[in-house]
Amino acid sequence: MRNKLKWINLPTAFLFLIAFLSWARCAKLIKPAVLATSGFFLLFGFSQVISYAQSPYLDDSKEIQWQQIHVSKQDILNKAIGTLDLGEYTNETTVIRPNFNAQGGGMDYRSQSNGKLITLSPKYSEQNGFAIGGVLATPISKNTALGVLLNAGSDRNEWLVNAGWDIDDRQRVIASLGQLRQKLDFTFLTAMGRSQITQNNGAFSYQFLMGRNWLNSAELNAYISNTQSRNRSKTFYTDTTSFYELWNDPRRIAGGRVEGLQARMVMTPSEKSSLKLGFGGERLNYDLLIGKEKYLRATGSAELNQQFAYGYNLAASANFASSQNKFALGLSKTFYEGQQFEINLAAIRGRDNTFDDNQITLNFTQFLGSSPSHAEALNPESKNSQALRPLEASSSSVKTDDSQKVPVNQTWLAFSDQPKPQWVSSLVYAVAKKPAFLPAQVNAKVDATATPTRMVAIDKTQLPLGSFIDKVS
Repeated sequence: MRNKLKWINLPTAFLFLIAFLSWARCAKLIKPAVLATSGFFLLFGFSQVISYAQSPYLDDSKEIQWQQIHVSKQDILNKAIGTLDLGEYTNETTVIRPNFNAQGGGMDYRSQSNGKLITLSPKYSEQNGFAIGGVLATPISKNTALGVLLNAGSDRNEWLVNAGWDIDDRQRVIASLGQLRQKLDFTFLTAMGRSQITQNNGAFSYQFLMGRNWLNSAELNAYISNTQSRNRSKTFYTDTTSFYELWNDPRRIAGGRVEGLQARMVMTPSEKSSLKLGFGGERLNYDLLIGKEKYLRATGSAELNQQFAYGYNLAASANFASSQNKFALGLSKTFYEGQQFEINLAAIRGRDNTFDDNQITLNFTQFLGSSPSHAEALNPESKNSQALRPLEASSSSVKTDDSQKVPVNQTWLAFSDQPKPQWVSSLVYAVAKKPAFLPAQVNAKVDATATPTRMVAIDKTQLPLGSFIDKVS
């Protein structure tokens, strides 16, 4: 069966999925929410099939033959010591973490560098055109890291700072602070105008490493996003043969304030995949002229990462928030030299008469460090393989030199203890990303309650002969 699946490759499935979802949406066969949900699970199924097809397999005709093992205690000890590799020290910012591998009947350590990460990100948006972005993430000490994200364009500018701290082996906190400035076209009652809106964001995330089989970690996120309101008052007049009126249109833009709380679970369904599910709630207030427009809504998120052969990684996500929904699909290629190239497609759908947007982003990431495992450190879903386990054959035994039989299921090779559980993402990689629960664009809309006001009204038929009106605009 697996031989027949080898013709399936990542680009084929990627293009097929995009074509199917685009056709279904254009044909208006399904609603956006149903489209996102069905597409997400379809993608998950495809990725599992492709991963299964690319994994090594055993020929059914070559079954493992079990037989009694006759070794001495000295042979076991010599074998364990001879296969022990403690890795390589590179610099003071490198973390050597044990990665046990049962291949070859021994153990090995793989170093995971904790060095700097630099990303260059050109982006195109239907709302804001072209922009250029960049990320610099670096460790500050053994347990802390700092990430700075910048985005600059003619109509969109953003900065975000993430500070992360590994409290201990199982606890992590990340604090985020940033600002987004975005120019958007607003349709007022009298005309269309383009305005720059400023939004301030803040977030705090507490994460706990569980490391229980497929359940990797849990996190609790609290965040706030506040968008300033703006008044773009405009005076205009209407003039007919009999009547003249002078009006003032406030052209008010109501900013939104989001306060949210979300819990997320990080799961590893297989050795090459991770699934993040989030559930929470948000309180959204729009600053209208007549008062607050309030919403209290549930939120949800799902993010799938799937590794494939030759360094390919597929990522898909869906985020449902109180003010906007975002759907993203990305494909990345990691190279051995510590480089990663990624293409991301994103669709943002605003709620309550706010804006929609479609974006495409190219990311080129360079991992700076001297560790030979740059590609592994770059991969956000890298995790340790299974620890070397004891031989399990209750009916077999090991025969020692003194002819004493010891059950094999009680015999362990040296250093066979379970390794400590590890995070799906390293701390440096975690601070290099904008939190997914923060708004992807400013929360603002036209204040429909701020209507034009008539300032002057003149009946021209009642004017004295020879009088005229000095028109003001």
